[in-house]
Amino acid sequence: MEKMKAEKSVSTIEHSFIHAPTFALCLLLPFIPFACKCLRIVNCLKNSSLTFRLFPMSIALRNFEETDVEASHALLTAQVGNELVSSDYLQIDTLRQFMVMDTVFGLVAEEAGKIEGVVTVMMEQETTETVVGLLSRLSVLDTHERPSIAASLVSTALQSLEGNLQFCFAEIPALELWAQGACEQSGFVACGFLPQKFQGATRYGAMVYTFLSENARKARRPHPEIIPGVKDLASEVLKANGMIEDVEVREDVVAYATECPYTFTHIEPDAVATMMQNQALQQSETFQHLQGTQTRLHLPAVGTTYMVAMDGDRVIGLIGYRMDTFDKRVQITEVLTFEGEPQGFLIASLFDALTTQFTPDYWEVLVSAHAPRMQKTFDQIGFVPCAYLPSFGMEQGARSDAIKMVKLNTSYETESAELTSVGKNMFSIIDTIFREHSVGGAVLKLLRDLRIFRGLGEGELRRVARLFSQKLFRPSEAIFEEGSESRELYVVERGEIEIRLKAGDKLLGTIRNGAVLGEIAFLNGEPRTARAVSKSATIVRVINRSDFDRLIQREMHLGLIFFKNVALDLVEKLKQSNVQATKK
Repeated sequence: MEKMKAEKSVSTIEHSFIHAPTFALCLLLPFIPFACKCLRIVNCLKNSSLTFRLFPMSIALRNFEETDVEASHALLTAQVGNELVSSDYLQIDTLRQFMVMDTVFGLVAEEAGKIEGVVTVMMEQETTETVVGLLSRLSVLDTHERPSIAASLVSTALQSLEGNLQFCFAEIPALELWAQGACEQSGFVACGFLPQKFQGATRYGAMVYTFLSENARKARRPHPEIIPGVKDLASEVLKANGMIEDVEVREDVVAYATECPYTFTHIEPDAVATMMQNQALQQSETFQHLQGTQTRLHLPAVGTTYMVAMDGDRVIGLIGYRMDTFDKRVQITEVLTFEGEPQGFLIASLFDALTTQFTPDYWEVLVSAHAPRMQKTFDQIGFVPCAYLPSFGMEQGARSDAIKMVKLNTSYETESAELTSVGKNMFSIIDTIFREHSVGGAVLKLLRDLRIFRGLGEGELRRVARLFSQKLFRPSEAIFEEGSESRELYVVERGEIEIRLKAGDKLLGTIRNGAVLGEIAFLNGEPRTARAVSKSATIVRVINRSDFDRLIQREMHLGLIFFKNVALDLVEKLKQSNVQATKK
């Protein structure tokens, strides 16, 4: 459709409310090209009145114009930090290119010709009838009026887009208390916290907020199926949104296999477009809209890079991603399959390839809350749920919830964030998840190299590792006695341990770093058949069977893999023992 032209006008707020038809007209005219282009909707405003928080009557709200780019650039420069200011991302020409796009709706707050604040909403066509949005930029001069101006900009933008916008979300830096307050006053609901997402002098996190239209609430797809690690977060967010806590926790779900005999290779975007026209796709389990942005300014990324899984000469699946080189961040935008189940292979292969080539600090993906196998697969690779977004995107004719999952390639440290009371509660939930997920690299490597844990993903391995405690033994100190009863499994982290029989103090063998002992008593609770004594100063990691049982009650697949591996390990040890006995 040919782009319509419209004159832009200015409306000044003279009271705490404004006459709706006049203000509606000034907001509507610049938005008509987008509305006609996307939805053929002319009437963007339905409210009979628009209300605002009080601030000086001389401040006016009006639509953003191209002539406002320089003033907006000055606001952003004062707000975002030196690292971003000195980069190419905050050049005026770059900013102008993105702020005047047809799919960006913007408002400015102005006083006596001087711009005091700017808000922009980046919109994306979801279906022929629905649009979703991202509150991409909120910049306000640092004065005592900043909180009220910010709240008025955000609430007015949302009301201006009412009728079109089904869903809007925002990622507000943890450093900006005033912006968090503006979102909360405007009807946004906290739904997560993204630790260390943005790059500055140090990495810092962001609060995640969602705003749902009434239509989006009504169209929500019920009964999401989620993995156990998402439950507390999902329940908190659904409760905050006044929704039924109807999640179904899937404890028995199995991840997609990551080790497959496929080839992983690059493919050009044009070839992807052709392929998707000619081949039938299975149902996608990830969301890609509004997921390709760069920096905290949410500038659109240039394009998506695609990799494919090949079975012989056939393409059986593809994965798309975008890189933010400033924040050292990778966003996985889509994981699609044409045949079979190459999803796990694609995700694991991409992670291995980019970790080697690009060394990103931060990974993120939006997974459907109705795709527990995909959630489990990302969990296996070390992703952690950080946000739960109700009614996020269309699936099977309804709006499905989404889970933003994050993987940090840097060590997690609790941030000293400046948050609202609502934000502090959400931060506490995510901080707990990460602290429970965090295990020392040395411990993780120790367990990963053991045969009894072979086949467990990183997420599962981390949960097992948290159950291990550390014990120190002096030379000649007993670790356990022959005939003693305990259901503990030991892994030697450093040192040497002698296994001896009480009768004649006969030496059966010596075990060293990385070895496992105590498997039989761990399995069946029978008394120890020999004595274990440290030969030198020794460090061991110990896990108790009762703690392990509580874990595998929630994750039965983990238990099946572990006990199978233990059985095979014992068989191998028995074979070696028989060989040694024959030689003697």
